[in-house]
Amino acid sequence: MMHRLSWLAALLVLVIVSPLMAQANPSAPPASDVASDNSAHYRPSPIAWQPCPENAAFACGTLTLPVDYAQPRGESFELAVIRAPARDPQTCIGVLMLNPGGPGNSGGDFVLAGAGAPAFESLRQGFDVVSFDVRGSHRSRPVQCQVDPPGEPPVGNDEALVAFFDDFGRRFAETCLAQAGPFIRTMSVNTIARDMDVLRRVLGERQISYAGISFGTTLGAVYASLFPRQVRAMLLDSGVMPEFQDSLVEFAAEQTISFELTLQRLDQLCRKDAACRLREGGVVGAVDELCARLDAASVTGPDGVVLDGDQLKHIVTSLLQFDANWPLLVRALADGREEHYALLFQLVPFIANVPLANTPFFAIKCNSYGTRRSAAEYLAMSQAVAAVAPRTDGDNQVASVVASCTSWPPADPPVIRNVQPRLDHPILFLGTDFDPNTPFSWTRRLAFALGAEHSIVRYQGGGHTIATRGTACIGGIVVNYLFNLVVPPEGTTCPARSTSVPRRS
Repeated sequence: MMHRLSWLAALLVLVIVSPLMAQANPSAPPASDVASDNSAHYRPSPIAWQPCPENAAFACGTLTLPVDYAQPRGESFELAVIRAPARDPQTCIGVLMLNPGGPGNSGGDFVLAGAGAPAFESLRQGFDVVSFDVRGSHRSRPVQCQVDPPGEPPVGNDEALVAFFDDFGRRFAETCLAQAGPFIRTMSVNTIARDMDVLRRVLGERQISYAGISFGTTLGAVYASLFPRQVRAMLLDSGVMPEFQDSLVEFAAEQTISFELTLQRLDQLCRKDAACRLREGGVVGAVDELCARLDAASVTGPDGVVLDGDQLKHIVTSLLQFDANWPLLVRALADGREEHYALLFQLVPFIANVPLANTPFFAIKCNSYGTRRSAAEYLAMSQAVAAVAPRTDGDNQVASVVASCTSWPPADPPVIRNVQPRLDHPILFLGTDFDPNTPFSWTRRLAFALGAEHSIVRYQGGGHTIATRGTACIGGIVVNYLFNLVVPPEGTTCPARSTSVPRRS
């Protein structure tokens, strides 16, 4: 999950891995339930599997699906699917379906990147590992909008700011919808979950096991809510809270503050380590000092790379996302404080090279949730959050996140409800204490919404997502759950890995 690069880049980085979810009213079955019935009647053709061009040991193919399940004989598209076969077909438990988040990250690339990794290969001892590129992304009829950048927001005039964000939201929706056509409006979480169930059926599986990270928890929650009898096991890592039905304001505000909290945690770790290069002034102090210096006078590298205060914040928030990068962040800040900028110059293009229009991300986000209100109603919150989290937020961070969906057509809120009584086995949740992208409280609230509040494993370290990062405690729990359907006792925790900060020279 990417995060804040500038107010422009912030429009595409809600969660990497960035999910938003909404909880349906359990007393009134939503329209999506009717559509799911339509998908159940759709009869797909078999997938013609071929060796993947990138790795011939894996199989790739396409599944023909209707654009609109209400019109199954109408327009269709090809969903790109990948399968890593189980090592021993005789002992294969079944299909384990993966989703890497985003929304809109490539499931195909995720599986290809896993080849050879110990955690991934261990899954293949018992499962055919399957994933797909969600509709409208990557290899599955990708959509792309070309929207003119809106420029920088006006400074010091709330009325002008409201007009600026309202105008951008209107232009973004009008331009993107006109360019991409009706297909883009079908890119909602509910429809993607129906695509996933058609894939289950064409694979010949009565039930699937599922593992989703970040936004993949949204998709998993919706799939379990719509198709509970088809779930054998479900692992949801770093959940997003299910209460953003109307507004992205809370999402952006809470995530921004979580980044600030994670930065403070890194500061604590450094101050407790006598060998940390930033022990005396602290990590937070180094960020403040460097931002002030670079805001007063930016510096230019030998390749023309410009480093200013905003770029420094981009680097900080990006490296905070995974604790494996924390030592690199400490080193870069310590070097910068000593006016050695070589490492920071190297990081600027790596961090900031993000296009404005990541269309699948926006389409899924805006089709599934989002405020449809004027900036006048959320500008105050944006300004308040900027004051509370000045190191991980621009002045208009929340407003820039929310604006992209304000003029979009009505959303199809994700269907999420208590499904525990209808599942054969409980859903297992993983959450991280210092996850900047998806705070642990979101995992707990999503678990509660699904009726699985007693099956949460808490990782006491930092960083976004934990299932794929190789700790022995988490790895053992994941394998025992997916293979043997064993849910650990309520209150189970796993200790944080040691985070070694760069030593003094």
